[in-house]
Amino acid sequence: MTPGFQHRRAASLPSRAIGRIAPDILKALFKSHGFAQGQILSAWPAIAGDELARFTAPEKIRWPRRGQGARAGQDAALATLVLRVEGPVAIEVQHSTPQLIERINGFFGYAAIGRIQIVQGPLPRRPASQKRPLRPLSRREEDKLRSHLGHVDDERLRKALMRLGRGVMGSR
Repeated sequence: MTPGFQHRRAASLPSRAIGRIAPDILKALFKSHGFAQGQILSAWPAIAGDELARFTAPEKIRWPRRGQGARAGQDAALATLVLRVEGPVAIEVQHSTPQLIERINGFFGYAAIGRIQIVQGPLPRRPASQKRPLRPLSRREEDKLRSHLGHVDDERLRKALMRLGRGVMGSR
């Protein structure tokens, strides 16, 4: 083969964005750990709350085999979330298990998880965030944001939208 032939061959292959093929590649990996979708991993801080998510990480979801849950006196359709917990937070997680199961099932939109198995141990270290700090908004920008959200009656929703607006406007 001549070097020119290799070049022509490589040039004829279609290029694809990694964002388009990554879900297909990762799907098999997630499925091997019981995650039908990898969304629970990326949404974990929103599901568990930022404070709890710093010390916990979903490891896998163990789905019961057909008929296995019924013999144990449980609903056969409910799965077990294996949750890695760092340090003494395990006691807090154990006490808040019912609320955590409710939040996870709310994320899925149906009763998927019936039990949480806690595995105590160190979490993989996450890389330090490369985010730029948000710039403070000018008085004019704050006033504009407030005027856009003045019609929102729900106080909690208005505060959440204000934080979102500050984050969007402050990142530009």
